[in-house]
Amino acid sequence: MKSRWIYLTVLMPLVLCGCADFKGMPSLGISLPDLFQQKPMVDTLAKLQKDWWKSTNDETLKSIILQLETENLSLAQARFRLLAARAESPQSDYLPSLTASTNAQYNRLIKGETAIQNLGIAQAGGKKTTGFYDAKIDASWEVPLFGQYNDAGDIRNANIAYAEADVDAVRASVISEAVRLYAEMRARQLEIVQSEAIFNATGKIVEYQTIKHRAGLITDTELGDSRKIMLSAQIDKEAVKSELVARQQQLARLLGKVKPGESWDAPANLPTFDLPAFADTPIDVLRNRPDIRKAEASVLAAAGDFELAKSEMYPKLTLAGSLSQLDNLTGKPLMGKTVQLGGIPTLSLPLFDWGKRLANAKIKDEKLSETASAYRESVIAAMNEVEEFWSSYRAAQASEAITQENSVITQKAVEHTQLLFKQGIKDGIEVENAGLEAARSAITHIKAQADTITKLAALTKALGGVNEPNIEKFHD
Repeated sequence: MKSRWIYLTVLMPLVLCGCADFKGMPSLGISLPDLFQQKPMVDTLAKLQKDWWKSTNDETLKSIILQLETENLSLAQARFRLLAARAESPQSDYLPSLTASTNAQYNRLIKGETAIQNLGIAQAGGKKTTGFYDAKIDASWEVPLFGQYNDAGDIRNANIAYAEADVDAVRASVISEAVRLYAEMRARQLEIVQSEAIFNATGKIVEYQTIKHRAGLITDTELGDSRKIMLSAQIDKEAVKSELVARQQQLARLLGKVKPGESWDAPANLPTFDLPAFADTPIDVLRNRPDIRKAEASVLAAAGDFELAKSEMYPKLTLAGSLSQLDNLTGKPLMGKTVQLGGIPTLSLPLFDWGKRLANAKIKDEKLSETASAYRESVIAAMNEVEEFWSSYRAAQASEAITQENSVITQKAVEHTQLLFKQGIKDGIEVENAGLEAARSAITHIKAQADTITKLAALTKALGGVNEPNIEKFHD
């Protein structure tokens, strides 16, 4: 009768586990389009290279991006997190543990009999002073009967994959940001030149208007309006200078510095990129984007946590044992060497707290479903982001072409106006106004160029083109 109760007690947790209802690993498959709709249709297509930025003709920009690899502090922090993930070893919790210890006792007998504490033996004290030592080895092992060792290994691998993807995600962000800031810095330098031209032109117009005012040809209001335009041009010029300083400082911060590079002060043209037409597919983006890889790793880690939580509902078998030796140091309280060997298996049954363990497993199950949902959301967001950035990049390219043509037209108008001025057909104010229009068109074109570069950097980041995939995917 007693043996039946023992069997029932042992089997009860296993029977209860069979009654637990879990969702388990959800499906991660997502229906993806074959191609992106917004990408340009060209005959020759190439995959976007992870080092696409090397196609630029700007050596300063190349140098900055190469420095980011070693100087950017966010990237360094991500690498430290990766090292910590690699050093973590959750599997060691399911390996046998072995500890060794030793102690020594020194006793001075004043009266009575000698007592050996570890053995509880009383002997006649033949000597006044005695001493002995105890060397002991303890071993314990909670046997991973339900795959806990492999589950812990899966969690470790997932955490490493997450940290690796995090390094790539940070690298993608800082490279995209560096390209954007550098383009805007160069654009502001070129804008300053045009702003100076606008300010000078408005100053010339004020001089012409002053002459007319003295001759009584214009009113005070008309003269004041021309001065207001000049003051506004001066404010705009100072604002552009302030924006230049801001971009230089932001770029320096990316490099982990508090001072911009000295070579950045010399004005230069915006960088250009000699890139072949590229058209990565949604499957390529799925493989390459680090944020998707992070989401994948989160799912794997959550799956491992769920499996470990389930194993907590099962009985646990622990094997424990010890080996010790006692011997004399001085005197003779022991009758020669004493060797002790002990061992016993222990079976732990989660009976009274089984409900708590079940609740924890259900929490982990829901967490797994949540991370799987986050993965699918990341994929959908990535697909939509690529479509959006493809559209904005193409729009930026079109805008750049339009502003360039407009800039050429206004510059020709300046040349024509100057010719008419020399022939006495146009006056000085008309010449300066034509120059103002040309400078403003040039600024618009400069901003369009910078915007195209910014959109290109955003698109390459969305495509995952600054990183190489380094983990297997589990997308159907």
